[in-house]
Amino acid sequence: MSQDDLNAVLKAGTYLVAHSKDRAHNELKSVLLSRLREYHNCIGTSIPSEADTFALERVQRLTAQASLEVLEKCQAILAVEDEEREEPKIGSRDLSELRTLLSVVFNWGTVPLLSRLISSWPDSADRSSREVIDLTDMPENFQMLSDLTSRLLGLLYPASSPTKLPNTHITTSILQYHLSELLRPIIALGWLPSALATGDLHPMLTLRPIVGRLLAVCALVRYLCAPFTNTKY
Repeated sequence: MSQDDLNAVLKAGTYLVAHSKDRAHNELKSVLLSRLREYHNCIGTSIPSEADTFALERVQRLTAQASLEVLEKCQAILAVEDEEREEPKIGSRDLSELRTLLSVVFNWGTVPLLSRLISSWPDSADRSSREVIDLTDMPENFQMLSDLTSRLLGLLYPASSPTKLPNTHITTSILQYHLSELLRPIIALGWLPSALATGDLHPMLTLRPIVGRLLAVCALVRYLCAPFTNTKY
C-alpha cells in the first residue's frame, strides 16, 4: 500500500462528503443518493437499483456504511508498520474528511440504530407489564448495529494486531471525539436485556471485555490531557 493507494481511497471518500452547489434546491435524500452514486462509480460498484424508493433514514444508513468502508481502507493503509516504507502523508483537508466520515458513521449509523433498539426495550418505569412491545424491526436493527459496531472496533483493534491500537489519525479521532458514542452500542449489545434474548437476539458477550479496555484508554487520555486543561483528576 502506498501514498497513491491512500490518495485514491480519499478521493472516493470526498464524493460522500462533498458540498452540493444546488443543495438548497434539493431534498437531502436526493443529495445523498447523488453522492452515493458518484462514490460507487468511483470504486466501480453500484447502489441498489431500488434506492430511489428508500426512506431517508435508509439512505443515510447507506451513506454511513460507505463512509465506514472508506475509513477501513484508509486505516488498513495507515496502520501498516514497515520501516522500509515511507509513511503516507495526511494533509489537513484529508484529516477533515476522515473526521467528517467518522461523524457520518456515528450520526447516521450507530446513533439512530441504537436509539431504535433501546426504544423497543421493556422499561418498567415507563411501560406497564401488559403493554405489547413492537419487536418487528428488532432483529434487523440489532444485526445492523452489531455489524457497524464490530467494524468500528476493527479500526481500533484490527485482526492483524488485536492488542495494539494503530497509531493513526483515525484512531486518535475516535478516541478524542467518539469514544462515548462507541461505548454506548458496545454496552447495549453486550448486555442485551434478557427479556429480549432469543435465537437471533442475544448478548454479544465478546464485547464485554472491550469495555474495560476502552475505559482504561479513556482514563489514560484524560490523564495525559489534564495538564492542558483546567480539570483536575
